[in-house]
Amino acid sequence: MTTTHPAAFRYCCWVTSGVPKTPHISTRQILKTCKDGKKKHHRSKGRKGTSGSKSSKQRKGTMNDLLQGAEIQSKKPSSSQLALQKFRHYLDHVAGGLVLLNSILLMVQLELEGRQLALELGLPEGESFESMMPIFSALDTIFVFVFLVELLIRIGLERCLFLKDIANWLDFILVAGGMFDLVLSSQAMGGGDPNAQDMVTLRFVSALKAFRAIRMVRSFRFSPGLRMLVKACQCCLPSLCWSMLLLAVFMCMGALILGNLLQDYIRDGAQSMVDRQWVWERYGTTYRATYTLYEITFAGNWPTNVRPILDKVSHAFVIFYLLYITVIVFAVIRVISAIFLKDTLDEANNDAQHLVLDRMRKRDMYVERLANVFHAIIEQDGQDKNVLTEKRLEEILEDKKVKAYFSTLEIDVQESAALFNLLDNGDGMVTLEEFINGIMRCKGPARAIDTFALHSDVKQLDAKLRALMRMNHLGQGEPPQKPDAKMVSQEDSPWENPAESRSKSETSGTGTRQVRDYRTSDKITM
Repeated sequence: MTTTHPAAFRYCCWVTSGVPKTPHISTRQILKTCKDGKKKHHRSKGRKGTSGSKSSKQRKGTMNDLLQGAEIQSKKPSSSQLALQKFRHYLDHVAGGLVLLNSILLMVQLELEGRQLALELGLPEGESFESMMPIFSALDTIFVFVFLVELLIRIGLERCLFLKDIANWLDFILVAGGMFDLVLSSQAMGGGDPNAQDMVTLRFVSALKAFRAIRMVRSFRFSPGLRMLVKACQCCLPSLCWSMLLLAVFMCMGALILGNLLQDYIRDGAQSMVDRQWVWERYGTTYRATYTLYEITFAGNWPTNVRPILDKVSHAFVIFYLLYITVIVFAVIRVISAIFLKDTLDEANNDAQHLVLDRMRKRDMYVERLANVFHAIIEQDGQDKNVLTEKRLEEILEDKKVKAYFSTLEIDVQESAALFNLLDNGDGMVTLEEFINGIMRCKGPARAIDTFALHSDVKQLDAKLRALMRMNHLGQGEPPQKPDAKMVSQEDSPWENPAESRSKSETSGTGTRQVRDYRTSDKITM
């Protein structure tokens, strides 16, 4: 009667129980982990007790924070919270519509006031709309109070969270400016003719009403296209600041060079007074020279500011203008534009909601095309059942046009039998649902997770086969000898190395011991 080796028996039980789905740990790894753990334990004993208690408290606190975070994430929003979110959604829509109406009202009011000013200047486009001004004032007052009510509702809904949103602060400033405008307007109407300072303040506060149109940006997030454009503009702000800083350095440098070089021409009394004034108006001071370089850089009208200098002052300035226009206006501006475009594309590609919607749209289009292909095959077959057989699929795939169409769908159909076996669930027929699901899985190259799953299955099957081989040898009375620790691998069983499974010899102090490869020299007998 043969005896079973304890290590072999434990290993066979471990293999046949289905545990190999988890990562395998070799004996060498276990021993090394134990040794490292002992070393760390001895080192930790030498430390102070206070530090150990602090670290344990920190670990407990970290674990409690993680558990609390998991509990918060696992909690689903209640019905009241869902209703509150829905109400905020409607409130943003209503506020956006009111802001749009108010913006249209302000534009119409400005148009009428401009025509009335044209009448005072004696222009032919002037008309009198004095009787309609009280109507616009009343409508503006109504909008101010409506926006005040909307602001109070938001404060009641969000409470402390209201202060954490920049858009809410902007709403508060605009509403406060509208109320201040009403107060100043009522004082001006009740106190007679206001002085010049009051009129300037009143005009400045009234101009703040135009910023109400900015509140429409809040409702842009409900439109995917507008929301993506707003986020793209936000991501371009850092690049815009740095690029303007770089261009400001170049523009200031060019302004200093031209301003100093043209000072002698402006002082020269022998030159024409008109030409000297023209040069001073564009390059006489730091502000004027810098603004002229700004126009040359961005406006594109550099010939109007360059040609008079070359004709009236000196053609030697062509060296500076050639370098500046070639390097700054042509090269640097295009590099900055490319950076803006890259930031915009990156933001569009990183927008999760946009990616999800785009993928869903493409998937729906792809499924619709597959359904059309399936129905076309069924209609040509002339059957009432909405199923596809292997014979019919083989006939269809013999057509080169059909193969070309499948290639446009990113499907490789070299063998019809293999494709049918992938689509079929075992009943010999393929339905529309099986066709679509199978084709969706066959689309494109193999995914990394599929390759890893296949590799894992093959590795598990190989381990089980080697376990059966060992059990066969144990039944024949040939128990394998446990090798030394040097022969133990990190990726195999605790007593054999698959990477060195070929015939090998281990030399010791007394002689040489042979280890056989059971996968090549033995056969499985059931």
